[in-house]
Amino acid sequence: ISAQAAAQDAAIRVMTFNVEDVRHAQAKEPGNQRLERLAEVIQRVRPNLLLLNEIELFQGTGLHLSTAQHFIKNYLMTSQTQGLEPINFTSLPLRSSTGTDTSSFRLRVDYALPSSDLTVLDSGIWRHGASEGFASDHFPVWVDLIAPSP
Repeated sequence: ISAQAAAQDAAIRVMTFNVEDVRHAQAKEPGNQRLERLAEVIQRVRPNLLLLNEIELFQGTGLHLSTAQHFIKNYLMTSQTQGLEPINFTSLPLRSSTGTDTSSFRLRVDYALPSSDLTVLDSGIWRHGASEGFASDHFPVWVDLIAPSP
């Protein structure tokens, strides 16, 4: 983010990234080269809000982490190369009256991951108009945030 943009109260960097079919077994353990490269790109860009697409559905409960939570813990919170700082995100539970799937093929594959310095007011999955034929096989994911003052 430029110095001029950072001086504004609400300046945040948003990154969208289609990580293409990240499986739970891949994210569960460190050492997957493809996930290390993806995490390195994210650590270089350093977004405040990360929108990830195509992560396998696995809803963590209790002591079990979701696929997104494993990716955060094992890849984003670990420096991927000399001089890169780890980056911490929150796995955001998206709320919708019609479930947590974010695609027309009935899986939750899209995630909004705010950095730990953002305050989340609300989030959800936009399904309005889906019954008439949506323009994509993924429903839009939205998040209302408050960015900290510089």
